Amino acid sequence: MKKMLFALMISLAVNGLAQPPSTPKTIELKYLQGERAERAIKFVNDIMVGRVKIVWDSMLNQLMIVGGFPDQVAQAEALLRKFDVPEPKITRRTLDFTVYLVGAYNDEAAARGGPMPPELDAVVKEMQSAFAYKKLSLLDTIPVRATESRGERRLTEYSGILPREAVGTPLRYFYKVHIELPRLQDDGKTVSVGQFGFIVDVPSQTTGMKGGESGIRTDLSVREGQKVVLGKIRLNEHDNSDVFLVVTVKVL
Repeated sequence: MKKMLFALMISLAVNGLAQPPSTPKTIELKYLQGERAERAIKFVNDIMVGRVKIVWDSMLNQLMIVGGFPDQVAQAEALLRKFDVPEPKITRRTLDFTVYLVGAYNDEAAARGGPMPPELDAVVKEMQSAFAYKKLSLLDTIPVRATESRGERRLTEYSGILPREAVGTPLRYFYKVHIELPRLQDDGKTVSVGQFGFIVDVPSQTTGMKGGESGIRTDLSVREGQKVVLGKIRLNEHDNSDVFLVVTVKVL
């Protein structure tokens, strides 16, 4: 049945041509499939309109060039052969992001978390010169692995719960890291992110259920090894402290 339908398609195509047809030529496709094949065939048909016509059976993955003169058939085949090549493989780099949550306290006695790691020494100096906080401490370190985008929409999300020692309460603070459209720039070292988000569900102090949100949504550009201070959030309106987000990335 399929062969009969294919023969009918060829007959209709031949009859629709102005020039007397030559012997139809069958071509087996090696690499062209699906949408790639449809685009290639449409392109060649558009160029060769009025001379030859290409009829394609997607189920058998073969086509015929019908109509036209031998040199026109050869020209159409040559065009198709240029498209019937292996699809180029796109190598996407892996991007290892690290999100540091830095607690900033106006009252040193109220500070929570652990000591700042040596890799954030430059960040500590920068923050101490810009703000009047009495104490800075590391609340959490969150690793997030993403794959670079090459034109398509790519989204990586990572969820977790802030440690109790970071929030100073048994209430659970759920967070989500959102990395959309991460791209590696031409220098191979700089990563841009269409939207970087860090959102925390802040629980009600009375019910323990979600009472609101606190977070940051922004675009981001960071060079490998660079530490970028994105901004600050507040987890408790009654707590005179802030949480700063520091982001770095490693290209693998």
